Amino acid sequence: MNRNEAFNVILQSHDNFMPIWNEHIKYWENETPGITNDFSEYADYVLELIKTNNTKELEIALEIIELLIENGDENVQYGITIGFLEGITNSLLALEPKYSLLFTNKLKPKSKKFCEELDEFWGTTTPGIK
Repeated sequence: MNRNEAFNVILQSHDNFMPIWNEHIKYWENETPGITNDFSEYADYVLELIKTNNTKELEIALEIIELLIENGDENVQYGITIGFLEGITNSLLALEPKYSLLFTNKLKPKSKKFCEELDEFWGTTTPGIK
């Protein structure tokens, strides 16, 4: 699955992400934003789902993350792990542990494994990862 296919899945699954995505594309105009910038936008969106306790839509996002780790091309896998998972876990570390737990307790196996590797690499302890 390439970048366009990945974001089609995301956009079809999250109606409220479409305006954010359109602004992101508009901001970059004729430049290529880069895959980590693309997934950073999605991470910010999912972070708001966590903060507002929108568990139904969060669970959809977590399914998508796992799908992209498993089926994305190398570029998408890089974006979803570094642009999304690393970005969102870094943001969660600055919030109350309850937000991290809402996210980490619902992570799928490959997503969680990557977050464990991130914690080990950075020497962090994201609540709910271990």
